[in-house]
Amino acid sequence: MPKTTKSSAIAFDPDSMLEIVEYPDHAENTQKQYITVARTFLHWCANRSLHPDHVTATHLQRFLDDRGLSRSSQLAYMQALNALYGILQDRGLADDNPTSSWSVQYRKKKGKSGPRMAKRLPTVLDSEEETRLLATIPLDDPLPFSVYRKRVFLHLLLFTGLRVSEALSLTLAQVRLEADPPVVRVIGKGNKEREVPISPTLQVVLEGYLERRQRFVRNGDWLFSTAVGAPFTRTWAYTTVSEAIRGAGIQKPAYGPHVLRHTFATRQLRAGIAPAIVKAWLGHEDLAITFRVYEHVIAAPAGVRPV
Repeated sequence: MPKTTKSSAIAFDPDSMLEIVEYPDHAENTQKQYITVARTFLHWCANRSLHPDHVTATHLQRFLDDRGLSRSSQLAYMQALNALYGILQDRGLADDNPTSSWSVQYRKKKGKSGPRMAKRLPTVLDSEEETRLLATIPLDDPLPFSVYRKRVFLHLLLFTGLRVSEALSLTLAQVRLEADPPVVRVIGKGNKEREVPISPTLQVVLEGYLERRQRFVRNGDWLFSTAVGAPFTRTWAYTTVSEAIRGAGIQKPAYGPHVLRHTFATRQLRAGIAPAIVKAWLGHEDLAITFRVYEHVIAAPAGVRPV
């Protein structure tokens, strides 16, 4: 079985990554401050051979401690890093935003006086937009395998909520269609293992894909790979998802794979699935992170009215 580490997913060059960092919705002075913090942080990571996607709340605190910042300055830096990670998530370059974990841990230590990160609502597809997207990526057409494979990848993200790195690193052995119920066995952050249920609809999709894959992929154990068995990159994943969403005529602030993860989570919570279960499926380290990201859904589920 191939290794499921994420270090090979994308080369990390801080200056190249900085080229995508911009904050057009912020005042000019704020933009300059955020860019400065982003540059300092990305080079700090590069000097430690630490990809931003692997950064934890502990790393963030170490970065702040290295700067010798006051409490108010720490919060300003974290607001800038919160914005940076929003961009990295949107572009498929980071799975999670570690500033959420940092905020949760800080508040646990300091009590309610601890700072809260400015929070933007996650970009999701509503039910009508989901229907439109699925209508543009049918699997019953006579399709070239390269197109078919992309559409199966989209279905997987939309109906499991996997992080993009988790989906790209899936092996055939991790798709347990014979289990009762069928599950995807995921190697997540920190090499923590979890199981995500496979819905009956997705089960049919994956059964068809695995049968067809045998005719087009000559070797290799990756679930999604080239004809010679090489795994795909984050760039391939971002392009696949963004082209599909745009192709469905859907306009959103973001178009990356994380939109489908947020859509999956929101759909579960609105259907009444307990937040603790959704947290387990998503692989969140702390239930407080699930509440922080999806507070707007958990606090007011669809159809709930005061009595």
